[in-house]
Amino acid sequence: MTEQNQREPAKPVVKASGRVCRQGSDDPVRRAVVKAVSDDGTAKSTMTDSNGQFDLNLAQGAWTLVALHDKSLPSEPQQEQLDGDKTDFRFDLEFLSGTPDDATGQRFFRGLCAGLAALIVCYIVLHLAIAPAPRPVSLALTTVIAQAREGIAKAQQVAQAATATGTVARADSARPQAAQDAKLIAAIGQLTTTLAAVFPADSETLSTADRELMAKLASEVSGLVQQGKHDEALTRLETVRRMTDSLGTKGIFWEDEPWRFLEVFMWGLAGILINLIITTGTYLRQRNFYREGVIMHISLIIAVPFLALIFVLLLSLVTVKLTLVGSEVQLDLSDPRVLVAVSFLIGTVPWNIWRFVRGTGERLTGQGQQEAGKSGKS
Repeated sequence: MTEQNQREPAKPVVKASGRVCRQGSDDPVRRAVVKAVSDDGTAKSTMTDSNGQFDLNLAQGAWTLVALHDKSLPSEPQQEQLDGDKTDFRFDLEFLSGTPDDATGQRFFRGLCAGLAALIVCYIVLHLAIAPAPRPVSLALTTVIAQAREGIAKAQQVAQAATATGTVARADSARPQAAQDAKLIAAIGQLTTTLAAVFPADSETLSTADRELMAKLASEVSGLVQQGKHDEALTRLETVRRMTDSLGTKGIFWEDEPWRFLEVFMWGLAGILINLIITTGTYLRQRNFYREGVIMHISLIIAVPFLALIFVLLLSLVTVKLTLVGSEVQLDLSDPRVLVAVSFLIGTVPWNIWRFVRGTGERLTGQGQQEAGKSGKS
């Protein structure tokens, strides 16, 4: 053996990690053995944790990895040239254990279909009994009307208080002091501008006569405020509000709390029911539905709607952007249609959502522990 061979440098070490799952699902396989064999015959192995995760430190080079479990068939070997870290290995194991029971699977499948049908009926009945609030024709116009109404009401209270105490005595104080407030005058002026923007001359939402009537009422509100006639101004403004409300579209989904949360809950439940209907049908088609899996499926039906609710609440705190069909889309959860779609999609990927929620909780807990440690040192 030459001196050069004796001193041959060791190859750099890279990281190989990933997950071992049950075939046909994202269910983790615990205590599975992941074995790696190099071209020169070197072998290394490790065992998966409670989440089906594994980590191996391997020398750079060609390796063949396989996952093994005493109650399943070996996975398909994966050959990789590891020149750097690879952290997305995934092995799917076909379980041999359990009690194959197609009869139970068929009953469970029919129960899932009946549950989905019952959910649909319940959803329709609830939405008929508790009708969603109509969506305003313009949120900007609704806001302007509310601000003007609040300003006029406040001015009215100030004027009444001043009259009661006898402070309005001079001729130049004939108009209530609140009517001279710049914010109120600006709010009243904004009403006419917003009406013109929402209902332009070519708008098909409102007839010409009604558009002219609303413009006239807005002008009268401004004049009455200037004269200190707050009661009449509020009456005219209320007429404008009723006209704009009548133009709003009828809502399909609940947008107000707490019904908004129930909307998320029910669509999350629909997502997991459809997921399990497809999964159970696949198991029955392959004749590998195991009786022991029913408990796990039931636990998903119970837990996933709550996970969907927590996930949506977390999403509402951040801005989410997705790339769909090559275009970037920003998710606005204030739009009930987006909220419903997100809730349903969340229900169809239970394990990913569970990992996200659990990981968020772990990060929060770890941060809390670090902060506690810092406080104890200070």
